[in-house]
Amino acid sequence: MSAFSLKNAVLTKGKCFYKESGKMQEKAPKEPSVSKVESRYIVMPQHANQYGTAFGGIIVSWIDVVASMSAQKHCATEAVTAGIDSISFKEPIYIGDHVVLKACVNYVGRTSMEVGVHIIKEDPVSGKKTEAMTAYL
Repeated sequence: MSAFSLKNAVLTKGKCFYKESGKMQEKAPKEPSVSKVESRYIVMPQHANQYGTAFGGIIVSWIDVVASMSAQKHCATEAVTAGIDSISFKEPIYIGDHVVLKACVNYVGRTSMEVGVHIIKEDPVSGKKTEAMTAYL
């Protein structure tokens, strides 16, 4: 379940402690909604493979960025990805699709946290929205 290592921070059951002036300071507990981050992209030809669908690695890099922003927003310190618990590819994402990534901290432990990311593809013409992927880091 470890997703982010936090430099100068310790997380415990929703509480975040961080080092300031050599002492551990407690931050107040936060609701998950505080860590919500949303980012939008358009899939361009350079993001796609020979079949016209987005490279998985491109989408995973977008997931990593939005998850990192969510973790940093939660604890207000540097956060890096330590591992990816799962990624599920549910629907193909095509050139021209709009991609919406929604991230939120799901769990906070002593030294790590889990961030969930939902990836929705939108057809720019019809406006139809479909859950394309989920990821847990």
